[in-house]
Amino acid sequence: MTSMSIGQAFAHLADESPDAVAVRCGDELVTRRELDLRSDRVAHTCSGRVGHDDLVTIALPNGLDLVVACVAS
Repeated sequence: MTSMSIGQAFAHLADESPDAVAVRCGDELVTRRELDLRSDRVAHTCSGRVGHDDLVTIALPNGLDLVVACVAS
């Protein structure tokens, strides 16, 4: 069994069914493709600042941004 990060596992799901709803936050619906794109942007932004084995704290209120940050790995 190979291990995957949350981001890798989610990217695989987004490839399988990109238009499926991934997150519903209030009236906003976000597809798997859009969540994957948003989380990729966050991961790319952090990649030069955070090492592979560094611990990262996420301090965001419950909502879409928190989900995006959790998937960004």
